[in-house]
Amino acid sequence: MRTHCLHFILTIASLFPSLHSRCQVNFTAIPKDFAIVPRDIKKNNADILFSGNINATSYKTVRFLTYQNGNQIHDQTQTLNYYSGVADFNYKIKLKAGKFRYNFKVIFYGTDSIVKLIKDVAIGDIFIIQGQSNAVANQYNGTAEPQYLDSFIRSFGTSAFDQTVATDTFWYIANGNGYYNKGCIGQWALVLAKKLLDSFGIPLGIMNGAIGGTSVAQHQRYTPQPNSLNNIYGRLLYRMQKAGVANNVRSIMYFQGESDGPYPAFHDSLFRILYKDWFIDYKGIQQNYFVQVRTGGCGSPTAAFSEVQRQFEFTLNKLKVISANGLNAHDGCHYGFVNGYELLGKEISALAGRDLYNSNRKTNIDPPNISTAFYSNASLSEIVLEMKQPKDSIFADANFFNQFYINGDNGVSVIGGYIKNNKVYLTLNQGTCKTISLTYLTKPGSQPWVKNKTGAGLIGCHKIPIQKTMIKPIYSGCPNSDFFLGEDSIPGYTYKWIRKKDGSIKKTARIKVNLTYDDDYIAIIYYKNITCNTDTFAVSAIIDKTGPLFIGNDTVLCNGNKITIAVSKSFSSVNWKQNKILTTGYYFTTDSAGKVWASAKTTLGCSYQDSMTIKTSKPQIKLSGPYKICPDLDTLITVKNTFLKYTWNGFNTNQNYFKTKAGKLTIEVEDSFACKTFDTAQIIEFKLLPIPSYSYSICKGDSVSIQKPNMYLNWFYKNQLLPNYFYSRAPSFLPIILQDSSLCTYNTNINISAKKLPIFKLGADTTICPKQSININCNYPAFIYEWNGKREYSNYFVTDKIGQVICKIQNNEGCIYSDTIQIFHYAAPVINIPSDTTICEGTQWQVNLQKEYKWKLNGNPIVNPIIIYAGNYEFIAEDNHSCTTNKNMALYIKKCINSMSDNLHNTIKTFPNPCFKTLALSGNISPLSEWKIIDISGRIILTGNFKNGKEIDISSLENGIHTIIGNGFFGKFIKLN
Repeated sequence: MRTHCLHFILTIASLFPSLHSRCQVNFTAIPKDFAIVPRDIKKNNADILFSGNINATSYKTVRFLTYQNGNQIHDQTQTLNYYSGVADFNYKIKLKAGKFRYNFKVIFYGTDSIVKLIKDVAIGDIFIIQGQSNAVANQYNGTAEPQYLDSFIRSFGTSAFDQTVATDTFWYIANGNGYYNKGCIGQWALVLAKKLLDSFGIPLGIMNGAIGGTSVAQHQRYTPQPNSLNNIYGRLLYRMQKAGVANNVRSIMYFQGESDGPYPAFHDSLFRILYKDWFIDYKGIQQNYFVQVRTGGCGSPTAAFSEVQRQFEFTLNKLKVISANGLNAHDGCHYGFVNGYELLGKEISALAGRDLYNSNRKTNIDPPNISTAFYSNASLSEIVLEMKQPKDSIFADANFFNQFYINGDNGVSVIGGYIKNNKVYLTLNQGTCKTISLTYLTKPGSQPWVKNKTGAGLIGCHKIPIQKTMIKPIYSGCPNSDFFLGEDSIPGYTYKWIRKKDGSIKKTARIKVNLTYDDDYIAIIYYKNITCNTDTFAVSAIIDKTGPLFIGNDTVLCNGNKITIAVSKSFSSVNWKQNKILTTGYYFTTDSAGKVWASAKTTLGCSYQDSMTIKTSKPQIKLSGPYKICPDLDTLITVKNTFLKYTWNGFNTNQNYFKTKAGKLTIEVEDSFACKTFDTAQIIEFKLLPIPSYSYSICKGDSVSIQKPNMYLNWFYKNQLLPNYFYSRAPSFLPIILQDSSLCTYNTNINISAKKLPIFKLGADTTICPKQSININCNYPAFIYEWNGKREYSNYFVTDKIGQVICKIQNNEGCIYSDTIQIFHYAAPVINIPSDTTICEGTQWQVNLQKEYKWKLNGNPIVNPIIIYAGNYEFIAEDNHSCTTNKNMALYIKKCINSMSDNLHNTIKTFPNPCFKTLALSGNISPLSEWKIIDISGRIILTGNFKNGKEIDISSLENGIHTIIGNGFFGKFIKLN
């Protein structure tokens, strides 16, 4: 079935003036209002297609609404996807044929809405009427309207005979009375359509392209441009193409020939060319109908012309000839409505109902048509006419025989006639030995007709031979059964049968034979009452070859399929039986298991039987797709293992499993009965997630926090599940596997590179003396230095505090490096001398200082011990780290009782004081005098005499204050190292 496409362009701006003129919807396929859309004959439906594009990007969706007889039956919305500013849309819907009015609404939604309505579309069949004035069949006498008008009978465009057909592209209710105008189809075409519509419920679109007074030459196809508007053929083809129905024509009905009347050969040749051309431009033709014109009317068609038109049925495929005979409302050229065009429409509707719509009526439909003519008596004074439909009922008006004429002997004429057993008998005025023939003239006006039950008149003929006997050249009988050769005996005849095989003779009108094979005879008839010669006939006895009956081998029906068993129509009747169900006909259709019996009879009454056994099998396979797989991976699909064969995507693997990538998957299976079924599924890749790139450059020794992307479910390193966050130090190269929520994996890497650190050394930890400053150098070029958290612009840092000193710098890559130095304090020297003190008048104070220090007294180095007198003193102690401690003291004098000075006189002086290694004495000292040195605790620590002089070696003494005592003197001194 061809999808119905009618081209249409809708400019939105023309419907909605407020829209910009460039906003346009182009419909490339859309039915017209009031159209007849051709149906799929087998499925009784049609595809209606809406497609096109829109260039207004503000419209986001399009909605398609379908209504049947006012009730909404479909509603579908599509998203408009724009590419380069244009969005395509496409919607197809399958609708049932019948007396349904379909309305469609197409709505584009955006900031506003656009609505396109298509109204009153019907789905049905397409017919063509062609010919001259009796095909135009406009109103001459009597009206076809409104009796036969119906809104489901329609026509496209105008039947005008000029180029104005191009300007009319609309559908109309078919007009039966008018001509050469909008929707005009003619009276008999309207009656035909109405009868078919009422009987079968299928709407009809009929296009009439006939033009009065035209010859068959004027109807020819112009091959260089078949749809040219300059000729009859082209104008009709143009209309059919514009309506979109040229490929869906079921039948062409042709009524023409009056203008060709004197030229039968001319008419015969050109019509055959025209008939062949129809099948080039009009597809889908099933059966055509040709109306034989009257003889002697308009254009004076001859009897020979009548025979030419009668022969078309026998030599052209898919053509049925009927006659205008029997239509009494004939004015000599055209026909009135009652008993004219109306009756013709009914006659053709009966034929079309049987041929195109499978009506139950099978007999008394075809117009009578003479098959054979022969003498029925020995005097050759009566003729019998047998019809091609011998079982149809034949009727005749009074004096019907006046239409028949004898050719070949001017002395012989038809003088009477009657109807018997649906045969026509004609009485002749006399017998003749000449070879004669019969002509049936179809005169103008009202005539006495031979007709069938529907009123169809006998088809005109010319020079049909009259046989002297009815002995047939071939007789057939049932195998191995008796049957007769010859016909009933006619009085006055004698008969002789000679069997060719053995020369045996029989002398009866009919002889009985029983054949197991075909046989041949010579039949001789002797005429007694007239002077004619004997007639000799070659007769063959043929076994009825219709049988035997064979309806087929046992079979298996697969998947609920049906089987239609056909029997040759050469059988006269066929009876069927299956599962106690009885039916008749040449076809038997079943989808059930069980034995089928068929019995058939031939026209000779031969009976035949046959049977077949039917089994059924319904293999079922179901893919549970759609399947979703990870990108670029295969998946293994498995189905049940109960079939004989498996075919996957065209590959016969004989396996119930198949490995495949994304795409369409088709499986076909075959069971042990060779029954097949299939299923399809889509294998869809999960949406490919973006693969993150992990590349870090961090300062050497630092770590970076790496986070799993939220879109992924898990990630792994060396098959180990990683936490959502983890830290890594540079440099690192980690191959990572990411896993999404569909468990699809992706490979990526984490690459961590190290940036150079600004490495420097502040030096080793150090110790300084209390209150001493130290200058620390950060020996690395930088713009800013951070010392103990404070930003400075110097690479030096001076401090006298103990604790940590931290220097931190950042290079131009943003890397930070720091170093720490620890500063300690040495312990300060401890000066073990008292604070301010008082001594007795006339005495000295010997100060003993710690030996581990270096000492200064009032800024001068001293040795230990030292003798001091009343006054103010500053002692400075320096340890081996050069750390110093100072202490001030004042030495006061008081008058003491019983002091040493009462007994000893300080007659000598000691120097230097403090002293270090040698103590010198001055004054009046006897060389032989002895002396002793006493420490501050009163202990004698050294003794000697002055015989070696007044200098004493005190290097062995400890630092501190000491007293030297001799005979009548004493002195104090301070010893220092």
